[in-house]
Amino acid sequence: MSVPNTGKLEAVVNGIPCQFDGTRWTSDDAHLAETLNVALELCPTQHFDIRSLAERVFKTAGLDGRYQITTVNGDTWADQMPEDALD
Repeated sequence: MSVPNTGKLEAVVNGIPCQFDGTRWTSDDAHLAETLNVALELCPTQHFDIRSLAERVFKTAGLDGRYQITTVNGDTWADQMPEDALD
């Protein structure tokens, strides 16, 4: 079972705040949000927690060293699989 890649992450890129929920980037700067969302489409999402996924997106977008993750609250899954789950 992989880890959930959703939650709430906040970061600052070149001084511009942005938010990530694991499926979509938002920011008051539309160009930054678009850049991050395009990079997200190029990244695999399975087996990465939200922080690891965000870091992969920043790298894919060519933003290495130009961002700071300020808060991370990743979703978690229950330790037990539901009775109807297939493994």
